Amino acid sequence: MTRVVQLEILGTNVLFRECLAAVLGMEERYSVSVANGDLEAARRRLERAPPDLLLVDLSCSRAAMLGTVRELASGTGLKVLLVGADSSEEDALQCMESGARGYVPIASSLGDLRRSIETVLAGEVAYSPEITPLMFSRLAELSTEHRRSARWDGLALTARELEILHLIAQGLRNKDLAEKLSLSLHTIKNHVHHVLKKLKAPSRTEAVRIALQHGWLKRRG
Repeated sequence: MTRVVQLEILGTNVLFRECLAAVLGMEERYSVSVANGDLEAARRRLERAPPDLLLVDLSCSRAAMLGTVRELASGTGLKVLLVGADSSEEDALQCMESGARGYVPIASSLGDLRRSIETVLAGEVAYSPEITPLMFSRLAELSTEHRRSARWDGLALTARELEILHLIAQGLRNKDLAEKLSLSLHTIKNHVHHVLKKLKAPSRTEAVRIALQHGWLKRRG
């Protein structure tokens, strides 16, 4: 028997969140609840009893919502999916930096939303392929002094691992790294494995998301 997944919807737009709850609640797989618009009360309750996935409506009170997401994601590890975000580059990066596991642009369909929910529940990130280069581009902006600064304290990455992480951010794959650094493919794979392990990231994309979330990246402008 398939386990019922606990979903909760948080937002200040009453009509939006109740309509969304009604649609998702029609599926037997989901048990859906709706939080009221009191963000502080909702945050305290979610810290005590987190659902399997929190859907956050960004159509209203966007800045406050992202602030609440940052607190919940960093403090509890709660899985969060943002709904109703704009599709601009800056908005996409802000969504990633909040610690959310994914976002569903405002122009998306219900099918897109369902696929994103299942992706996040499976432990993956639900960002469109078009956004991934933005994440790598942001990481590539790290200069030598940033990589040596206190922001990296506690990561225990070696100089070689930092170099490889910087090159990965530029889009280089393992074969490219081996050729550029004159190392064997086996050695490169070991270095990449150690980087992901130290960052506790299951993938390169997730490593970038973690770096964004913790503010280890140089912001533009």
